Amino acid sequence: MRLEPIHSTSNIAFQNKNNAAIISLNRVCAGTLGSGGDLKGFSRKTLKKVTNISEKSETSRELFGVPVLETTLQGTLAGERMKLRALVFKKDKCFFDVMLVSRPQSFSENESLYSRFIESLQPNRIMDAETP
Repeated sequence: MRLEPIHSTSNIAFQNKNNAAIISLNRVCAGTLGSGGDLKGFSRKTLKKVTNISEKSETSRELFGVPVLETTLQGTLAGERMKLRALVFKKDKCFFDVMLVSRPQSFSENESLYSRFIESLQPNRIMDAETP
């Protein structure tokens, strides 16, 4: 399977052409955050458009030498049943999220692509880039 770049409101996004799953990377820096300066608050804001949540799990761990919060949930997004995984972390005044959005039936197929995408990130390049 191959991920293809797509035009998106994300900083960068790729779509699995086989099943339409999307993996995206976003950065939000001070001044655009409002309140909610912790990982749970940012994760909540990132996932706020998901309704009718039927499953939800959260795991805290460390990645790239910083604490991360990984949330997996299943619910309704834009009128469709979807399963999402969001990995959020903070560096200085910026929050980052790496998101997988997939139909529930193809979620496990896309998990390995998502994991490889995260492993391929070069944390110094994304976290030390000049803030907008």
